[in-house]
Amino acid sequence: MIRITADSSKGLRFVVEGQLSGSAVEELRTSCTGHGAGTILDLSGVVFADSAGTVLLNELSAAGFVLEGCGGFLSELLLSNARRVVR
Repeated sequence: MIRITADSSKGLRFVVEGQLSGSAVEELRTSCTGHGAGTILDLSGVVFADSAGTVLLNELSAAGFVLEGCGGFLSELLLSNARRVVR
């Protein structure tokens, strides 16, 4: 389960909370559609991400989204996935 809250008080920011897996990955993708470089994703509330979630976050980062609040677990998943893509 995931909760995505849009906050536009200081530019566009999506606050993402919960587990980024299964249908939640597509929900986040849909929320981000039409937005781009400079949009902030606050991931401090993400407690789990599966491989599809990690791939999406790397894609969004490459598209110019700013990923903030990544905990150690999520940061390591993102780095690990990025290394696999580069190889």
